[in-house]
Amino acid sequence: TPTTSVTLCQPNEVFFFSCPVGKKIVSLCSSAENTHQRFLEYRFGTRKNIELKYRADDVNANRFWRSESLYANNSYTTISFNNADVQYALHFPMRGGPILEVEKGDKKLARMECKNGWSHAVGDPDKASPYVVLRNEESR
Repeated sequence: TPTTSVTLCQPNEVFFFSCPVGKKIVSLCSSAENTHQRFLEYRFGTRKNIELKYRADDVNANRFWRSESLYANNSYTTISFNNADVQYALHFPMRGGPILEVEKGDKKLARMECKNGWSHAVGDPDKASPYVVLRNEESR
């Protein structure tokens, strides 16, 4: 199926979000509803080599943050997390395609757009998850 080729999620997992960025794939994978070991995990790399994983579950204190940004001509939902001193942010704009940004302090390390915008993306990043905490822009 074309779906599995653009995700690093396993067949028994829920595609929270996934898309190809260049030769790599960025995925947010979630446990199936009926699983006792629930989680949400960020994965980046290729199907043969996942370079980075970040997991939020009931055992560890990791969390993902969701924020909403409204602009005059566009609005974004962002899901982000910090891994050590590096911030990873997936932006889901109303106009344009999803973007992955990686920053360390004030320095932008990477900015990757999903190939062909939303057309190769799968999943629903607006979906609720116990591991995604709403962050108000004012409280940053």
